[in-house]
Amino acid sequence: PTQLLSRRCCRQAFVRGAFMAGGFIADPTRDFHLEMALAGEELAQGIAGLLVPFGIDARINHRRGSSVLYVKSFDDIVVLLRAMGATRSAMAVGNVRRMKSLKNDVNRRVNAEMANQARSTGAAADQLQLIAQAERGMGLRALPPALREFCLLRRANPELSLVALGALCDPPASKSAMYHRVLRLQEL
Repeated sequence: PTQLLSRRCCRQAFVRGAFMAGGFIADPTRDFHLEMALAGEELAQGIAGLLVPFGIDARINHRRGSSVLYVKSFDDIVVLLRAMGATRSAMAVGNVRRMKSLKNDVNRRVNAEMANQARSTGAAADQLQLIAQAERGMGLRALPPALREFCLLRRANPELSLVALGALCDPPASKSAMYHRVLRLQEL
């Protein structure tokens, strides 16, 4: 009835009652999903209309003879929880999202670091093979001084990146300079 929905607080209470009667929030550690099972399409449309002023984009689906209003956006779920007066639940969902985001960031960084280490290790192994070939072919003493220095440093420090190897050179060399030494070694 429209007279029950004349004020904002009344609309919030109506939505809260509909949620308490047939709503749930999925475990936020997995997916952000809130839904309310409602008796009919008209009620679902009406509640979806009540959520529009809050900026909530609610969708309606039909399942087993009832209409289901659902919200999948994290931000919309938090706004809806606050509108229903469930501020502690909104904060709890926000904390879960922050933890989830932090874990995702850590996993992304760890994966990137591991991929970088794998590439670096593979490149160092290839460089060690080139050094062995150069030693068998012409000997390290026949190499230009900068290239010989690279070969000796790489052999002594197979785990280091080109940047770290360059820092050990006398005088220190840039990553680009070290990479060009690898290219010269490949040419030989």
